[in-house]
Amino acid sequence: MVSRTDTIVVDTREQDPSTFSRLPSVRGTLRSADYLIRDLEELFGVERKSINDVVGCCVGDKRARLEREMHRLRGYRFKQLLIVGTEL
Repeated sequence: MVSRTDTIVVDTREQDPSTFSRLPSVRGTLRSADYLIRDLEELFGVERKSINDVVGCCVGDKRARLEREMHRLRGYRFKQLLIVGTEL
């Protein structure tokens, strides 16, 4: 049986959210991170970026936004920056 804690909350601003086969997921507006575990919001946070997002943040004008997002992740016990893409 899946408990309330075993639910992934996906930020509503995620344009192409990941899909999950082992746990249910719901959409919600999150203050920080793109993915959280319900009822463990203070402990667990994942920020998801595409390769293009990371490159744009490192060499473009979006660096300040990335720094703010990474700063907000500091409060989580488990924090992860997930970079998604395909190898060329």
